[in-house]
Amino acid sequence: MAASRVRKLGTIFTRTQGLIRSGAMRREKIPVWYNVYEAFPPLDKFDVEANEPDSAQNLRKLLYPEDIIRMKFYERYGTPELINLESNVETLSQKFAKFYIAKKSSEKQKLSADGEAEERLADKEERLADKEERLADTEERVAATEERLAAPEEGGTQEKPEGESDITFENILRVFAHEHNLKMSQADVKRQKKKRRRESIQMRTLKKRKPLPADPVAILGTWDELERL
Repeated sequence: MAASRVRKLGTIFTRTQGLIRSGAMRREKIPVWYNVYEAFPPLDKFDVEANEPDSAQNLRKLLYPEDIIRMKFYERYGTPELINLESNVETLSQKFAKFYIAKKSSEKQKLSADGEAEERLADKEERLADKEERLADTEERVAATEERLAAPEEGGTQEKPEGESDITFENILRVFAHEHNLKMSQADVKRQKKKRRRESIQMRTLKKRKPLPADPVAILGTWDELERL
C-alpha cells in the first residue's frame, strides 16, 4: 500500500533540507542561500499558527530583467527543448536572454554616442549661425561704406583731403577679407572683372583722343562731360 501522505507546513529551508536528506538534491546543486541560512538562522523561529504580518502583503515581487525576457520567450515559443537539471548546458531561453541584453546594451551605447554627436553638432551649428550673423553685419557695413564712397557730393567732385593716402576701397576690402577669411562670390568676381575691363577701355579711349586743355577748371565734371571734349 502507499504510504500515508501527511500535509506538513514548513519553510523553504525545511523543504530543501528534506530534499537533501532524501537524495533528491545533490550537494553541488545546493543553492548559496541554504548555507547562509544554515550558518545564520533567523532570530524569530517560524510559527505555523502565527498570523501573517501586514507587511508581508506589501512585499514586492523579486523580478530580474532575465525573468521578464524568459517569460516572453516562453509565451511565444513555449518549451521547445527538454530541460535536464543535471546538465550544465545553457537553455535556449537563457541564451536568448543573454543575446537580448547584449543587444540592448550595445544599442544604449550607440544612442548615447549619437546623443553626444548631436550635441556637438548643435554647438557647431550655433557657432556657425553666430559667424554668419557677424558676416552679414560686416557686409552691410561694407555696402554702406561703398555707397557713401560712390555718392558724389553737391557742388562738384569730392576732393581728396590733405594727408589722405591713395588706398582705395577695394584694397581695404581685400585686406579685411583676407584677415577674416572671406571669399568673394562668383557674381562679385565677374562684376569686379567687368569693372576693371571697362575702366581699362575708358583709359585707352582717353589716351587715343586729343589731350585735354591745360585749364584746371575744364577737367571738373563727370565722365560724360569728359567724353564730349
